[in-house]
Amino acid sequence: MAFPAPVILDKRMADWAPHQKLEDELKVAEARLAAGDKGPAAQFVRATFLHLLGRHEDAKAAYLAVLQMEPGHHEALIRFAALLRDTDFRMAAQSVYRQCMRLYPADTRAPVGLGNVLLDQGDFSGARPIYEAALALDPGCVDAHQGLAMVLMELREDAAALEHGRRGFAGRPAVTNPYRGSGEPVRVLVLNSVGGGNIPLRRSLDDTV
Repeated sequence: MAFPAPVILDKRMADWAPHQKLEDELKVAEARLAAGDKGPAAQFVRATFLHLLGRHEDAKAAYLAVLQMEPGHHEALIRFAALLRDTDFRMAAQSVYRQCMRLYPADTRAPVGLGNVLLDQGDFSGARPIYEAALALDPGCVDAHQGLAMVLMELREDAAALEHGRRGFAGRPAVTNPYRGSGEPVRVLVLNSVGGGNIPLRRSLDDTV
């Protein structure tokens, strides 16, 4: 029996991707597993759709199943680390991102992800060299410029923050942060200026209510 290849959606699409479409793709992935294809590739597809559907604990177990079969599975490491961060398991996320950095030193996503975790924790001095390491790999890495701009703003290095803000936000001005609570989230739009003069609100907004 042949199964259609599921479309792998980027995590950023989760906010607008039709829920029923994701459910249908998950059923295809699970049917593929039930038919006997239990390799890491098939397990990873299932984990991805569980993740996008917000079934976080199931997704964690599924990513772990992939990594038990293939400990160096690149995309599983990246997405598992992102899921750990999104669910507030920040020390575990750090560990997975660091492992990915060791295995795939040319991939900027791991240092950017690690920098984001450190930024979440308020470790601005720790996040700074991590973002800088990502930019050493790819000077045009937008996500690293964005993270470094926020770090430098917190460190009151306004001129440097302005420069990285221009590079990071000029082409992609909207950035979303995950909600880690169990209640109904209230969306907040925070407007910042790359020209400076912003009031840091990171410590004032609770993302775990």
